[in-house]
Amino acid sequence: MFARSLVLAVGCIALTFGCAEPPDETQEIVGNLVKAGFPADDIHTVEGRVYVGRDAEVTLAASREMLEAGDTTREQYRTTNLVSTSLTKICVNGSTFTGAFSTALDLAIQNYDELPLTFAMARTPSTGCSFTINAVIDPNMNGGVAGFPSNGNPFGQITIGGQLSQYGVDVIEHVITHELGHTVGFRHSDYYNRGISCGSGGNEGDAGIGAIHIPGTPTTATVGASIMNSCFRSVETGEFTSSDITALNDLYASAAVCKGQTPQGATAWQQYSADGIYLDVNTAGCGFSTTPLFFTSIGGVSGQWESSGATAIYNPSPTGFRVYLKFPGITPARANTEFSWHINWQAAPNNLRQPTLCTGQTSQGATDWQQYGTAGIYLDVDTAGCGFSTTPLFFTSIGGVSGQWESSGATAIYNPSPTGFRVYLKFPGITPARANTEFGWHINWQAAPNNLRRPTLCTGQTSQGATDWQQYGAAGIYLDVNTAGCGFSATPLYFTSIGGSGGQWESSGATAIYYPSPTGFRIYVKYAGITPAQANNEFGWHINWSAR
Repeated sequence: MFARSLVLAVGCIALTFGCAEPPDETQEIVGNLVKAGFPADDIHTVEGRVYVGRDAEVTLAASREMLEAGDTTREQYRTTNLVSTSLTKICVNGSTFTGAFSTALDLAIQNYDELPLTFAMARTPSTGCSFTINAVIDPNMNGGVAGFPSNGNPFGQITIGGQLSQYGVDVIEHVITHELGHTVGFRHSDYYNRGISCGSGGNEGDAGIGAIHIPGTPTTATVGASIMNSCFRSVETGEFTSSDITALNDLYASAAVCKGQTPQGATAWQQYSADGIYLDVNTAGCGFSTTPLFFTSIGGVSGQWESSGATAIYNPSPTGFRVYLKFPGITPARANTEFSWHINWQAAPNNLRQPTLCTGQTSQGATDWQQYGTAGIYLDVDTAGCGFSTTPLFFTSIGGVSGQWESSGATAIYNPSPTGFRVYLKFPGITPARANTEFGWHINWQAAPNNLRRPTLCTGQTSQGATDWQQYGAAGIYLDVNTAGCGFSATPLYFTSIGGSGGQWESSGATAIYYPSPTGFRIYVKYAGITPAQANNEFGWHINWSAR
């Protein structure tokens, strides 16, 4: 990317070889680009590197992939090669960036990271990087260069011109954001007429396969309408336009998870029995055309840790679900006025397979329940299809047609691994046959990596064997969970499960949220005779949490 009307001086011209890169490799790249349809006068070599459109570097692998792809539309916006959804975090190493360049790099990374994409973006040093892009400064350049993805990875380097210092932080942010766009597969929005943003210049060439229009974005470019215009102005803000965001969402949007909360103090509870109430939760605003998986937690100011049923899903449909709550003497008036009970919920499509969220459901009426004692059953849930290499955090709810609101254990996670987990359910006289044939019990589950730090999803786990439990009465403990690292400015919705090696299936309270704030929440867990020492040393109890 270069300033409007600025001409780049290059050391090697199109179809000229003999630079730093081996001639045969350089020649193959150029030859592949010509075969792919790029105009010869728009292909340049500079110090052994091959560029199209003046700032998009093409590697040998990327040029070969262009020839391997099939035909597609002859419009613009992205390359054939994109970043694989297996990459969950793209890091940028800008160790040499200082002053305005360092600030601009942080802002450019933030432009991507604040969107709900399949990948997070962070500056090094950072943990969990799937791929690292090196950012370097060329003091003799006024603009920037980068390359296109290949082999499912972003291009590995962006070069930013040191002469950009004359424009200030916003313009530098704009150029860095633009070059990062190339690394994940974006073409110039005015590739077909560089004169739109540059004042002069021709068609970069769509190659038939190398400039694919992204649905929902304009097919014509205007000055200032996209951060991916070929040339920049001195008045750039550095921010994405609406069409830029549409393009990113089309290519890399994370799963469409919908969430909500019923009104605190005014939830439409209905009486069900002397000790029960129910609620029909309306999720029609999510716009699902098929029934999603629902996951819940219960909020309030008192009592909810001793209730049951909040994570038992009834009557799921594309537009909602029902929950029943059991608590001695409960009424809708008490639930609202005295306890302020409300339901936090999230809805996610079934069978998602994304790096940051994987979902599933066991077979309704044919779940592989196994007998456990006279009042228990258990289930080993297979999540191998998610493809996790490390153990994720698991969150669950229980579905069925009857009885599940009075069971316990569905959100207690045992034996978690990269390929699955186990749950135990407690219910008087339960058998696998009854669970399937009479009740239709099944498990809805989702798996997310630990320690995610995304604007729309943050996850964590308290220390196994060293969770900071505090005593609460003779049969209770509580825990204040710190989520400050998520960086939320408003209170998110919290969802939890309890992990450990023993006993948690017979506890209650782990999915009852107290005192939620942008920086944390509290839970109380009820279990006969429990102490903090027993919870840690004997049972290894800990809390898995996600915040949306």
